[in-house]
Amino acid sequence: DDVLEAAGKANMETGTPVNVRRDNGEILKTVTESKPWLLGGHTWVVLVKGISGCYALSRVTPIK
Repeated sequence: DDVLEAAGKANMETGTPVNVRRDNGEILKTVTESKPWLLGGHTWVVLVKGISGCYALSRVTPIK
């Protein structure tokens, strides 16, 4: 379930290295610029370097 997966990532800190899956399928290696928050009561999102606006956590994977 995407909601449970995203909620599990909700404890990410600012500066966490991540891979972001873009709309075109491209993977962008970047870092978070905020802590995640729940947008509109239904979608976990985060700010990441190099992308304007927030991005859904369902497309963000922390790099170990």
